[in-house]
Amino acid sequence: MRLRVPNSRLLLLVPLVAGCAAAQVAIGPDAFRVTTGTRPPVGAYEQLGVVTATHGGGCGLYGARGNLEGAYRLLRNKAAQLGADYVQILRITEPHFEGICNYKGFVIDGFAYRVIPGAVGQSVQTQSARLEGLNGTYTGGIVGTVRGQNFTMGVTFTIVQTGDDIAGAWTTTGGTSGAVAGKVVEGHVTGFKAKQLNPCEGEFAGAMVVEDGGGRLRGAYEGSDCTGSVQASFVVRRQ
Repeated sequence: MRLRVPNSRLLLLVPLVAGCAAAQVAIGPDAFRVTTGTRPPVGAYEQLGVVTATHGGGCGLYGARGNLEGAYRLLRNKAAQLGADYVQILRITEPHFEGICNYKGFVIDGFAYRVIPGAVGQSVQTQSARLEGLNGTYTGGIVGTVRGQNFTMGVTFTIVQTGDDIAGAWTTTGGTSGAVAGKVVEGHVTGFKAKQLNPCEGEFAGAMVVEDGGGRLRGAYEGSDCTGSVQASFVVRRQ
């Protein structure tokens, strides 16, 4: 009787079908001080900027599935490298389909803050006054042209205002997202800049008008990304 040797090619299929998981993430020694939340911090803080963490990624069999805990640990590590003490969570994106791609990563977008040295005792009332204005989530629509072709899509801004400065994140129904910044001056947002981070990098600049006591924002911008030059305008309302 002859013994049959298992086909090594078939054995190799097992790990390919099962896929793989993203590597575990260790929390850095400075990251233990970083806390997170969905609201702006209460107290004497200064803005440091947008921070994004991605755990896992890729498509289907060729990707590595991440998890939310890994994304949070990466976020805290990145925030610690910026010198942050707190991260306001702006958006969490879980594994999802992008066309035919079953994207396997967890992505967290946040805004990093640092305690202002020597001002830890600032009152809650003072901080609340600083954060009044354009804080919140705004949704609406964009109309414009890219490479001479007209387009329309929905947009959501998540904005944080500290003093006269605003910053935050944006995402569109067209699959693009990024960060925004500007300065509030007498009912206008000057120096308005939108940096596109996904699915490719882009830079846009323009201005906004604050209407209805901060309940509505109307603006226009121009710039370019990997698809070409873009000119557009938008109107969004606070939710």
